[in-house]
Amino acid sequence: MDFYNFLPTFEECNEICDKVKLAVKHPETGEPKTMFAFAPNTHEVGGKTITTFNYGLFTSYQTFDTPFDDRKHMTAYELRGITFIPQEDGSYERVLALPKFFNLNQHEPVQYGYLKDKKIARVQDKRDGSMVSFIRVDGKLYPRTKNSFISPQCPLTDKFVENNANYKEFIHA
Repeated sequence: MDFYNFLPTFEECNEICDKVKLAVKHPETGEPKTMFAFAPNTHEVGGKTITTFNYGLFTSYQTFDTPFDDRKHMTAYELRGITFIPQEDGSYERVLALPKFFNLNQHEPVQYGYLKDKKIARVQDKRDGSMVSFIRVDGKLYPRTKNSFISPQCPLTDKFVENNANYKEFIHA
């Protein structure tokens, strides 16, 4: 159960977004519909067009674990905020966010029976679902959530860091 051993490139993230779709039914009419499993989002940050990748509402554990049947080594757990910053030479700086995680008993690999004898490193309470991380663009730090640089949490984070010298020193280190 080594979920996080695959770090996709910008091109692989785009391929996953382009080719992995979900078949769903409209809840009222039952009509079949195709929806995205993963999608890129672009943001203007620090004068650069940055791309983040995220998952859709109906993306299942199986889709994260095996987006392509013919390439079992590829997983999509990192498509939960993975960000690419274009560089002058045409390459991309890859910035990881917290990979996709699942709640206890949500899917087979996180069933209590499977996990009960494992050594627990840390347990955290998942409160409102918001998580802020930072990304550095041309030397400046920007707060972000998994898919936004302009969510309500971002200016709150800026204000918090500005008013707390220890956090500011730690983040800028």
